[in-house]
Amino acid sequence: MRFALVDGNLILFLPEKYTKELIEKLKAWEGKGLAPLRDLRQVAGKTSWMAGLLPRTRWVVTVFYKVMHTRVADIQSGAEDRRRSARRDTRSKDNFFNRNQLEQARKWLVTYLETAMNKPSRKLRMDIGKYPKATIITDASPTGLGAILLRDAEELGFTLEHCRDPGSADSDPTLGAGAAELSGDVGGGVGQPDSALQAPTRL
Repeated sequence: MRFALVDGNLILFLPEKYTKELIEKLKAWEGKGLAPLRDLRQVAGKTSWMAGLLPRTRWVVTVFYKVMHTRVADIQSGAEDRRRSARRDTRSKDNFFNRNQLEQARKWLVTYLETAMNKPSRKLRMDIGKYPKATIITDASPTGLGAILLRDAEELGFTLEHCRDPGSADSDPTLGAGAAELSGDVGGGVGQPDSALQAPTRL
């Protein structure tokens, strides 16, 4: 999927390789009386995904799946075997379908995709201004660390972690002489925010 962010809008485009392969597959059916059933399965799956981006193509998906399911039902019910026994050419055609059954949908989709390749498929407004701004402020020292959560500059909660046994032999020298194993204390006197936060909450 290709996309671009322009003036606060997210512009979505069909993936180029995906679309070109689909167009080539559809054009390969042109002029053929029969086409491989496995190709129809692949095209039906791709167009089904594409319909999520391009709602106008949903009717094509319906046609493709209708032709595919009808063909499979004929084979499973024995109807294709009865037709084969009545033909002069009795070779099995179970792996093929009649391309003429979806010719109108095929032509329309080829034209539509060739046009859609050069145009945005969907435009989404990224209205981020209506959402609150969240900020986490952090600080640390040899004896502890902490963080404050703010929403639109309003304090929502904080957490503090105090060092245990500052200056002990277990202290990590890379953190300074006062660093040691951290305890799980919340609140306390080190770095505590103002009294507006009466009920400290762990983040």
